[in-house]
Amino acid sequence: MGLGRRPLAWAVLGLLSIALIGVIALQAVPPPATPTAAPQAAAPASAGSPTSSTAAPVASASSGGGGSGGASTTINATEKDFAIALDKSSVSAGSVTFKVTNQGPSPHNIAIKELKKTSDTYDPGKPGQFTVDLPAGTYTVICEIPGHEQLGMHIMLTVK
Repeated sequence: MGLGRRPLAWAVLGLLSIALIGVIALQAVPPPATPTAAPQAAAPASAGSPTSSTAAPVASASSGGGGSGGASTTINATEKDFAIALDKSSVSAGSVTFKVTNQGPSPHNIAIKELKKTSDTYDPGKPGQFTVDLPAGTYTVICEIPGHEQLGMHIMLTVK
């Protein structure tokens, strides 16, 4: 009689496990990260109207004309479980500041994979800032929290 109940208990436990895996899988599916080129194209137009603190650095980097000595660029980076979105997909070489917003329920950071440079880790809902000198090239921007890159937290950045 005791043996007759165990298969039922195992079946119920198995179904609960499958349901739990399904719920976790649904939460892990990120929305597609689509970098837009529009903010980069719009940057020179905003150079004449410094209405925000980010307009000036973007304009100076876009209209820098080859002088990477003082050029500085700001990229707004939004991190979610599990995607990274950048408001620019291409920037000029030089100092680049990532203004990071963590909109996900998990802690995240931002890293330049090829240079092995990583920011602090930002708690859910907390902003952060990460500045790095980037020579010309193509870089993979990732979240370096274990497993996050594999779950979709990576995006390409071109530096000219």
